[in-house]
Amino acid sequence: MLRSNQNGKEVVAGSNHALYSVFAEMEIEQASPGFSATSATVRRSDMGKAWQALFKQDASTLPNFQAYIKVEDAGILALRQTIWTLGMKVARQLDPGDLIIPLLHEVLIYQIIGSWPKAGFTIVPKHEDASDRQIKSAVEFIEDRISLAISLDDIASYVGVSVRTLQSSFKKKIGLSPIQFLIMRRLDRAMEDLSKNNTDSVGEVARRWGFVHMSDFSRRYKQRFGKTPKQR
Repeated sequence: MLRSNQNGKEVVAGSNHALYSVFAEMEIEQASPGFSATSATVRRSDMGKAWQALFKQDASTLPNFQAYIKVEDAGILALRQTIWTLGMKVARQLDPGDLIIPLLHEVLIYQIIGSWPKAGFTIVPKHEDASDRQIKSAVEFIEDRISLAISLDDIASYVGVSVRTLQSSFKKKIGLSPIQFLIMRRLDRAMEDLSKNNTDSVGEVARRWGFVHMSDFSRRYKQRFGKTPKQR
């Protein structure tokens, strides 16, 4: 793929490479026959908010990102997987009851902010740990709002830490990321409902806890409990 910006700068990417482009600056885009790519578009305003939440930096200081990189770093590989997973879910049609898609969208933006190389910019994040009390408060916040749409920024703001500190401390103290914990607890609630209620369908219970794609719900459920949702 060839991309040319308004300033005349051209970037050519081949297999196993990734491009970052600002739409307002793009002028020409050409691709070879048979070309295919995994891609995503995010608003710069959302990236600014994520930059502020992740590093406690003013949104106006959001740096420029390198236009062309190799897909070999673990963070970029994870970003590619998130884009692919999000694309598969969106292709099945958006559903306002799906609580996973907003989380994936948020994770996607944080992965770009945290993993994509910056052009002429280096930030050394402060090494901070959330206290046990803050992690306990984060868990309580999640439990109290388990059936609602919750963002990482919501949780971090509630306990008074950056998103980066929340993620690292949660993983260190609980062994799971905040999102992994949130999904696990939603699965637990679904299992409780299925165990005690024989009148609601599996689909009704799944939707109640934010799972709208039954194949995804069944896979996660079996992975956690060793049985399918129908095996109540």
